[in-house]
Amino acid sequence: MQEYDRPSATPERLSFFKKCVWSLGSVADQFMTNGINSLAMPIYCISLGLDVRLLGLALAIPRFLDAIADPLMGNVSDNSRSRWGRRRPFIFAGGILCAIFFILLWCPPTGASSKWLFIYFLGISIFYYLAYTVFSVPRNALGYELASDRRDRINLFAVNAVFAGATGLAIPWLYKLAFNPVFAGQEKNELLGARWVAIICGLLILASALPSVFLLSEKAAFKTQEKTPFLEAFRHAIGHRAFQCLTAIVFLVLLSVLLVGPLNLYIAIYYICGGDKEMGAFWGGLAGTAQALSGIAAAPLIAKLAGRYSKIQVLSGGIAIAILGFVSTWWLYDPAHPWLQMGPGCLIQIGLGCVWVLNGAMIADICDDDEKKTGLRREGIFGAVFAFITKIAGSGVTLLAGFVLVGAGFVDAAHVTAATLWNLRVLYILIPTILLLIALLFIRKYPLADNLE
Repeated sequence: MQEYDRPSATPERLSFFKKCVWSLGSVADQFMTNGINSLAMPIYCISLGLDVRLLGLALAIPRFLDAIADPLMGNVSDNSRSRWGRRRPFIFAGGILCAIFFILLWCPPTGASSKWLFIYFLGISIFYYLAYTVFSVPRNALGYELASDRRDRINLFAVNAVFAGATGLAIPWLYKLAFNPVFAGQEKNELLGARWVAIICGLLILASALPSVFLLSEKAAFKTQEKTPFLEAFRHAIGHRAFQCLTAIVFLVLLSVLLVGPLNLYIAIYYICGGDKEMGAFWGGLAGTAQALSGIAAAPLIAKLAGRYSKIQVLSGGIAIAILGFVSTWWLYDPAHPWLQMGPGCLIQIGLGCVWVLNGAMIADICDDDEKKTGLRREGIFGAVFAFITKIAGSGVTLLAGFVLVGAGFVDAAHVTAATLWNLRVLYILIPTILLLIALLFIRKYPLADNLE
């Protein structure tokens, strides 16, 4: 591992190579988070028959524990004084553990009852998400502190978005890949196929999580920085007004996406594809690929616009585009033309891409503002409290999503009515539109001005 960079009198521009090395970690992060989101419902609910509410509970509890652990991990990372830095030892350990537990998630006992499927998924998920905390919180903090120049920060997180988007090309195809005879056998046993797909994902997690440990260095300033007690650091972070606005914005955006994500899967399979799971997996994969490509193409444009206009203006425009995408599903989700479903997804991806590209740079700006007031660099606690709030959204939404499905009239795959599908389509538009409109109100209240000079 490299030694720490020495502080310089003027901010050092971050090389493109270092931007790519740190951004490579987003590949691991995408598999760790969206890989589970992509496979959990189709494998455990559709293939194994686990009740969607039980799966929602099994996903929500670990994410809730993960969220609670985030601020603790952030403060531990900020106060760490190892010879290898505050961040990299944790990234190393968390990346390895996540790869192992990811594979185990998709190896449930053969012939297990619903009760044991629930217990197995819940138990492995708890260990998995705690390992994810150990990886993700220090990795994000390392990103916030890498670039000192504000314009450079926007470019760093734009590169990160490109890497994440490129990974998004593969994630939607994981379920379809589980049907491939190479993995699933000639019988196309998707449960067997999912195990092999999980092994491949685990190896990719390792390959993308570890380079930043060995190829990036940390600043030496932390060696003499005063340690901050957890409660004091936590109170200071949640009391920062700009931080409050930003977390509220991202919280609402995540609610809008996660709450209706499972609805989209069922609409795609049972409305657009008439109940054909494999066909739904194909078109879902194709739509996901189109979304990822649009996100990759949009990231440099978002960075350029944020350098020319204020971040707040770019965020507002992006959310307006996302609302348009959700509303357009009423006309473009058409069983006669399944390829049209790619249009709304691309609009949503481009619109919300503004949030994913800019929120990291905005947290780094908030850390600058905090340093002016306290003299301390505390990327770990700010990033962890941010993750805590957004993960609380994720855990709660995961639990609620199953009840939204049931509330819309979905009982099981054998009893899907026209009324159920109509309800699902209306909710898929109504819920995110309302939440994103509220997010726009918080954007108007954001107090920090951009300063790219």
